[in-house]
Amino acid sequence: MKVKIGVKITVGFVVMLALIGILGVVSFLSLAKSGHNLDSIQTSSQRLILAMQIQNSFTEGAASATRFIAYGDTQNYKQVEKALSETVVLQYQFVDIVEENKRADAQKIIRDTAKYSDIIMNDLAPLVRAYHRELAAGNAEKAQALKGEVSLMADRMVPIGDQVTSVMKAVVTENKTVVDDSIRLSQWYTQQANTIGIIVCAVAFVVGLVLSIGLTRAIINPLTKMVDGANRFAEGDLTNPIVVKSRDELGQLATAMNAMQDSIKGIVQSIHHLSRQVAGSAQELTAIVDHSAAAADQVAGSISEVHQNSASQMTAVNEALSIVEEMSSGIAQIAVNTDQMSDMSRETAAAAQNGVQSIASVTTQMASIERTVLGLSNVVVRLGEHSQEIGQIVDTIAGIASQTNLLALNAAIEAARAGDQGRGFAVVADEVRKLAHQSQEAAKQIAFLIHQIQQETGQAVNAMDEGTKEVKKGSQVVDDAGHSFNRIVELINQVANQVQEISSAIHHMSGGSQKIVMAVRAIDSTGKDITNQTEMIAAATDEEAASMTQITDASQTLSRMAEELQGAVNKFKV
Repeated sequence: MKVKIGVKITVGFVVMLALIGILGVVSFLSLAKSGHNLDSIQTSSQRLILAMQIQNSFTEGAASATRFIAYGDTQNYKQVEKALSETVVLQYQFVDIVEENKRADAQKIIRDTAKYSDIIMNDLAPLVRAYHRELAAGNAEKAQALKGEVSLMADRMVPIGDQVTSVMKAVVTENKTVVDDSIRLSQWYTQQANTIGIIVCAVAFVVGLVLSIGLTRAIINPLTKMVDGANRFAEGDLTNPIVVKSRDELGQLATAMNAMQDSIKGIVQSIHHLSRQVAGSAQELTAIVDHSAAAADQVAGSISEVHQNSASQMTAVNEALSIVEEMSSGIAQIAVNTDQMSDMSRETAAAAQNGVQSIASVTTQMASIERTVLGLSNVVVRLGEHSQEIGQIVDTIAGIASQTNLLALNAAIEAARAGDQGRGFAVVADEVRKLAHQSQEAAKQIAFLIHQIQQETGQAVNAMDEGTKEVKKGSQVVDDAGHSFNRIVELINQVANQVQEISSAIHHMSGGSQKIVMAVRAIDSTGKDITNQTEMIAAATDEEAASMTQITDASQTLSRMAEELQGAVNKFKV
């Protein structure tokens, strides 16, 4: 069966990717289950925390009520009010996250708590205060009678308190059980995912090992045979073909290398026959070239003497022409440089005049900057005064937020007394208290920022004063620079006039030097024509002699190459 290497490698990678995909799917499903279970744990934990807070707050309120009955202390009564108010707020939060089928029980707890609070504040508290007043006044009989009423009222409170406490204990126990069960289930999911992952990884390792060994052998063995065959070809052994049984790309490569071996074998046999013929022809060519080279040497000697005489004559003419051309070039360059200097002097004068005008503009601008800096300094001072007024307003806002916070706390207590009718009002009061607290914090931050602005405003005023001083110094420096520029303009105008006179004289000298150069060049041209003719004859003779030498060397080289080629071909085994 003919299967390509690419198909083999692709199949191996597809199998490995499939195993990796299975591992990924198992991991994803396990993580999804764990995530759902973690959501359940989070919800149950929130209910558990709120239930424990409600239980602790209600227990603290009941304990404070007991101390209030025993001692009649106003501080204990305030603790009762605070604890029961916090209990009601926490109970409303608990109702929002409790399951739908248990919401009615949670609302009943709120009603029982409100009833418990109403008995303490409206019925029990007046009796306790009256009891302690009579007791302090020494009225034992009235105090004893009031004590009996207090006991009866306390007996009414006990069943309600026990009911609330028992229900909250049950809620705490239930949610704790749910959290523990969810944690154990999550641990089981994690252990299951780890087990499946280990199994899939082990299978992937075994399959990958088998595929890698199989593919490696299927590729390495044919390559080893072809490398051995290529080494034999390099050593000149063309007798043994490469044997590869596979029918993939490696088998096709081995077939192509065997075909190449057959082609090279035929070429080597042809070269061996032709090299013998080339060696004989090279020996005949060497003999002919030796006779032609001797005749060419005699002609070259005669032409060389004529060329030397012409060269001596042209040397003197070239030296004279070189001197005259250098002199003319120097005069022309001086004329060009003089013209450039004249133009540059005029441009410099114009630039200096522009500089004078720029200095005047800068002086005016510096005065404007000084006025602007003074105005900006006054604006910064007024900004500091306004920031102080804003600080006073922020202090007033902070006081209002503090009073609003106290009023919101009292409203929450009154809403708790109202029971179900005050539930919405209690939530609103709690939000108002939070907003008041946030307003107070924001006012503190604004006050801090205003203080920083006042400090930075003072620094800005000082910087403005320093800037005004520096602007005045800059104005003085600009005035001095203006006077210097006026002096520069006068000097540049004088230089421009002198350069113009020099330029006129140089142009007259340049015209005379050009006439001398033209005369010397005419003499040089005639001499060069004579020399060129002689050089052409000498060059032709030299080329012929060189060609003969090259032909001789080439024929000798060809003879050696024919011998070397025969030696190289003899190394091949055909």
